[in-house]
Amino acid sequence: MTQKIIFSWQNILKHCQIITKKIKTPPDLIIAITKGGLPIATVLANKHLNNPPIITLQLKEIQTQGKAGYKAKKVKLISPLNIYPIKGKRVLIVDDVADSGNTLKKAIKIVKTQNPQSLTTTCLHYKPRTHTIPDIFAKKIDNHLWIVYPWE
Repeated sequence: MTQKIIFSWQNILKHCQIITKKIKTPPDLIIAITKGGLPIATVLANKHLNNPPIITLQLKEIQTQGKAGYKAKKVKLISPLNIYPIKGKRVLIVDDVADSGNTLKKAIKIVKTQNPQSLTTTCLHYKPRTHTIPDIFAKKIDNHLWIVYPWE
């Protein structure tokens, strides 16, 4: 049976403060990976980062059937970046958790095509199995734990 770790809004606010302290230069723009990154991006922008604009990027990790029943994970772009100038901006990509790292990796690839001045990634949590560790995070979570956020 998979163990759950349940985070309250109070936990989320505390973890957002931890992230804020690690941000060296405030971003000009926040890109929230929806759906999980949007609540965090809103808290960071409104409470900690002098209210930079937030735009969204909707990605979804899906499983595809491969050889001999192997299920590979692929990230599908659901909704592209809103029309907003990214070129030359200091961009902060925000998501809730880096589990496999596939969503974060895809977001980085998409945003880099827009030539930002700098690009920083942040997640509240990451798991050691991820292949894309965020630049900034609040807490490392064991691989076997199922994370439940208050917005779910």
